[in-house]
Amino acid sequence: MTRWCIPFIVVAIIRGAGIDGAEKLSNTIMGILIVAEGYSILRHIYNINTGKDLPEIDVFDALMKKLTDFLISK
Repeated sequence: MTRWCIPFIVVAIIRGAGIDGAEKLSNTIMGILIVAEGYSILRHIYNINTGKDLPEIDVFDALMKKLTDFLISK
């Protein structure tokens, strides 16, 4: 549960600190999380209907890497 709180905390910090591009970055973070959850739901539905498993995509780790790179560059 804590792992999913980190992006929301980071978005709040970025917006509160007034970092340039904060709105774009926070919208990107939220969009990525929404798409990742949507994929996960569709993946489970597909698995239930067909019995075949689709590959799991770890979007969270990729998101955290991109976010870390962005914050270090500022």
